[in-house]
Amino acid sequence: MKNIFTLILGVILLTSCQAKSIDLKFNLEKGKEYKQVTSSKISIIQEINGQKINMGMTLNGNMTFLVKAVNSNNYNMDVKFTQLSMAMQMP
Repeated sequence: MKNIFTLILGVILLTSCQAKSIDLKFNLEKGKEYKQVTSSKISIIQEINGQKINMGMTLNGNMTFLVKAVNSNNYNMDVKFTQLSMAMQMP
């Protein structure tokens, strides 16, 4: 039983030491456009002079990124908003 436990522990240690590191990065191409859609919902609860106020906001936006240049460490891009909206619910 002791040998089986030692064997299992050894296998776990050996397999965990073989993890490969991966660099996460964008692989954007020059001249291509990329779109980003953003949506956020915000709830704000605050108390002013003893009165509780609940507010809600919804923000939506669409952006288009045009890659102008690709460098070794960064990208040079033109960005434009194609759609932007905000809605608020207030007392």
